Amino acid sequence: IRGAPVLVDSQIYFFGVHEENLKNKTHLFQANPWTGVVRQSSAEDVGSINPYPPTINEELNALYVGSEEGNLYAINYQSGKLLFKTSTSDKILSAIL
Repeated sequence: IRGAPVLVDSQIYFFGVHEENLKNKTHLFQANPWTGVVRQSSAEDVGSINPYPPTINEELNALYVGSEEGNLYAINYQSGKLLFKTSTSDKILSAIL
């Protein structure tokens, strides 16, 4: 697990690393807190995210997370769709507030 998990709409969301084509990729995952069933929610590889919990915007169904590569991601936590990715000139080492 990368960063801290968050509870949204009775689901646990977290970023996890798994091997894909011999490379480690970080994706958004969803876990059911009653059954423990885990499924990958997003196809986007977000790289090395910072250790803080993602910021939640329930109105937009979005999670926001920053990466050590200097990218800010917004992902729809219900569909797993990437809403946007924007680059900065340096690492994002803080929570997105």
